[in-house]
Amino acid sequence: MKEAARTIELFPTAPEAYLYKGIAHSQLHQYEQAIEELVTGRDLVVDNAPLTAQFWSSLGEAYNASKQFAKSDQSYEKALAILPNDPTALNNWAYYLSLRGDQLERAERMSKRSNELAPGQPSYQDTYAWVLFRMKRHADAREWIEKAIAGSPNADGELLEHYGDILFELGEQANALEKWKRAKERGGASELIDRKIAEGRRVE
Repeated sequence: MKEAARTIELFPTAPEAYLYKGIAHSQLHQYEQAIEELVTGRDLVVDNAPLTAQFWSSLGEAYNASKQFAKSDQSYEKALAILPNDPTALNNWAYYLSLRGDQLERAERMSKRSNELAPGQPSYQDTYAWVLFRMKRHADAREWIEKAIAGSPNADGELLEHYGDILFELGEQANALEKWKRAKERGGASELIDRKIAEGRRVE
């Protein structure tokens, strides 16, 4: 963030520096500052469609994190209008929609497409598994979460927690509990992981 700020001082009309600064703010959970930088940089872009799409995608991320969901959806719409086959934008928007339980059929199409465009990516496979889970297609969700696990030798807590949730809904409570415990050990699981372990059931 500091290096991007220095670059902006030297080249105040170069949009890329605002993109990097905005992303840095997002990663520091400073979402309002991120949005401000990203909007400024976006408006400086001239005749560069991929860069404009990146700004819109990054705004989608920041708006979602700050719970401005309508603006997040609008931003992803604009990003995909420019680059309809951007696997990262397709994956991220699909995942956010799945977390909200919103537009699940659309999320399924986008997530499926991201996996077609970039096969073998565990994070994309995890997203597809979670979209299918939210659609109550639990057997299909298991197939995809196991693909993601197979491609992740050091699977993080979020991935393992998803696996546990899917297994629980398939009636494998003991297996689910074991996955939840591993998820807590790995780190990165949701704030609900302690309750899932303590109560031996999936909670939302």
